[in-house]
Amino acid sequence: MKNDNTKNVKRKDKKGRVLRTGETQQPDGRYRYSYTVNGKQKSVYSWKLEKTDRLPAGKRECVALREQELEVHKFINANVNANNMTVEQLVENYLKIRKSSVKRSTAKNHKYALKLLKKNPAFCKKKIVDIQITDAKNFFIDFAENGATYSNLLMVKGIVFPAFRNAYEDRLIMTNPMAFSFSKLIKGTLGETPSLTEEQMNKFLDFIKNDSLLGRYYSPIYILFHTGLRISELCGLVLQDVDFRKKTITISHQLVTAPGGSDDYIDTPKTERGKRVLPLTDDVADHLKALQVLVMKRRIQPVVEGYSGFFFVTKNGKRPTNGSDWSSIFKNLEHKFRKQNPDYEIPHITPHVCRHTYCTNMARAGVQPKVLQYLMGHADIETTLRIYTHVHDEQEVREAVEKATEKAN
Repeated sequence: MKNDNTKNVKRKDKKGRVLRTGETQQPDGRYRYSYTVNGKQKSVYSWKLEKTDRLPAGKRECVALREQELEVHKFINANVNANNMTVEQLVENYLKIRKSSVKRSTAKNHKYALKLLKKNPAFCKKKIVDIQITDAKNFFIDFAENGATYSNLLMVKGIVFPAFRNAYEDRLIMTNPMAFSFSKLIKGTLGETPSLTEEQMNKFLDFIKNDSLLGRYYSPIYILFHTGLRISELCGLVLQDVDFRKKTITISHQLVTAPGGSDDYIDTPKTERGKRVLPLTDDVADHLKALQVLVMKRRIQPVVEGYSGFFFVTKNGKRPTNGSDWSSIFKNLEHKFRKQNPDYEIPHITPHVCRHTYCTNMARAGVQPKVLQYLMGHADIETTLRIYTHVHDEQEVREAVEKATEKAN
């Protein structure tokens, strides 16, 4: 009879290091640590076992597995005292676990969102077992009514909702207080993103074009209205992204500003579907060709993480313009426009309104939803369909009224 000594054999990784209980190394070299919370198995992953390990070529920087294990153990220990856990503690624990698996821009957004969340200590210091759906709704409504932008609301939602969902799945709480439609709640508070009519858009563009001081912003804003680019995509646009021969604009990256405006960096588009090749219309091509000449004449070419030849830079030319710059530019443009046209009705105009206007115009022109989703780089076609359906409902109502009027006459 053979002796079975397999139970005494210690598992090792490909470098010969002994793996601890729960640790494994997968065939592709990635490490995994499995653990159990309330009878449910969970896992964390990393390309490095120890902090000092070299990252495999081509892999994104990540937190070492054993560093993650320490956070997991802290989280498990915290769960023992779930009855006393606050909203702030829950979210902080969730972010520690998530930190290793998210993009750099996402991690920075999470950090900024947590800072925003902490501005409401009454909600943050509440025990998670005491939070009701009404409390959660009131928190977001108060946040919106106190001047929070829609993007900031989404950032906070992006850390609070999943943290509570995990707490519910791990049986730390009996019910999930975040089980409500966030979009319906916020739309009722902030209203929907407006789009400009063709007349409003042309009047606003003509105002910019004919202003001696603000005329330099005409081309970039025209491009926003006629391409649907996100402002971060426009800011990241460089010469090599535009192919005048093929008449295309390639969107493969964006220029992102860290929350708080600490620094700018290049990142992949907002979503995987954000990577796209857009058709270059003749009018937009004319603007970009004129801008290309100006770019080539610059003595200073700012460089951000290897990218240069940016179409849009600050007045001193030392860096490309970012989203914050354009927020201020749009604010000044709108202020001067309203001052010169006090009786003209026009919605509040932002870079996102330009994008929404383009999407609305394409829907009105009959562009099919799947094509429009591609042009906009929407991750979810539901986002596209909301605009598409709204536009066509309006058209149907208008056509019905016109027909009824014709019959009456």
